[in-house]
Amino acid sequence: MMKHVFALLVLLHLCYSTDIDMNLNVEIIKGLKELHSLKTINITSPLRVPGAGGHTHVSCLGAFAKELMHLLNNVSVPEEKQDIIRGLKQNLRVLNQHKKTDHRCHFVPTTNTSMVFKRYVTFLRRLNTSKKR
Repeated sequence: MMKHVFALLVLLHLCYSTDIDMNLNVEIIKGLKELHSLKTINITSPLRVPGAGGHTHVSCLGAFAKELMHLLNNVSVPEEKQDIIRGLKQNLRVLNQHKKTDHRCHFVPTTNTSMVFKRYVTFLRRLNTSKKR
């Protein structure tokens, strides 16, 4: 679980947007930390490494929202801790309202302006090959 939460925190940091209420960032980070602190948790799939296809003009926030939804859809937590998942999904709905207006940082893998995308993909590949969970 640590790898998944860490990757999302890195992506959120790389894609920080001043257009978004700082409280939303704090709430998302808090939810991810709570998710990470659970001892009984199961995620069924490895970290996905986004490819160039489908990311031609996707904003960082859009990519973060997609990866967070992937995590939330593939994680199982005890019934009494489902409020963590519900809270993150609610924050994700608020974040989705900002996706269309986030012009600050785009993933454009085919140009020189894709440094955020390239750094994140490199980071994920290294994380996936590491031995630690």
